[in-house]
Amino acid sequence: ALLRGLDAAASYRFLKQLSITSKLSLLRAYNRNIDDWLILMPSDRLSNELRYTFTSGKTFREPIIGVEFANIFKQTRVPSDKNGRQDYKAAPDGYNLFNLNASVNIHRGKYPVTAGIGVRNLFNVSYREYLNSFRYYADEAGRNIQIRLKFTL
Repeated sequence: ALLRGLDAAASYRFLKQLSITSKLSLLRAYNRNIDDWLILMPSDRLSNELRYTFTSGKTFREPIIGVEFANIFKQTRVPSDKNGRQDYKAAPDGYNLFNLNASVNIHRGKYPVTAGIGVRNLFNVSYREYLNSFRYYADEAGRNIQIRLKFTL
């Protein structure tokens, strides 16, 4: 088998407080013995995150808010049926997700605290992930809201 891939990330700061980060993941996996693609390889992914960092104060430091647009493409490099059926169902369609993230470091007293909130799949898009075995009969989880607190001792 021949596996080739690329993970790339680039960031650009427009202003002191505004930046963008782009990430790209590609993988090509080919079985040269049977002249066909390998099954269960991740699809191509591209994400762009716009992040704004607010001015730090005495107590609240590095407050940030970010919005991410993630594009997960349909996996088209799947094994053909020339060597027998390889999968129960065709690869699902690609999908797009909007995610939000906000956090702040709170310095009050002896121990700093980092507080954050994140929302994955903000618009509650119905989609199926190619690598998830449940994709044959169930969608991925919908909107996911996370609240984070990190205490540094």
